[in-house]
Amino acid sequence: MRAIYCLMPRHWGPMLLRFWAGLRHATGDDAYERYLIHWQACHAGEGQPLPRKDFFKAEQDRKWNGIRRCC
Repeated sequence: MRAIYCLMPRHWGPMLLRFWAGLRHATGDDAYERYLIHWQACHAGEGQPLPRKDFFKAEQDRKWNGIRRCC
């Protein structure tokens, strides 16, 4: 594995990290990290942020509860 990594140009490392971050953002995989950043900026004096498990449950409830159709 190390031999393959040595063949890659040095600028690929940061490029792959940016790609991975963009992919995580596009799929919503970084939602909890974005929530923590928002919480720190806007709600830091209001107690504690939700734990990851509770945040995931709240997001699933928000997405799937209620009527989400036109007819």
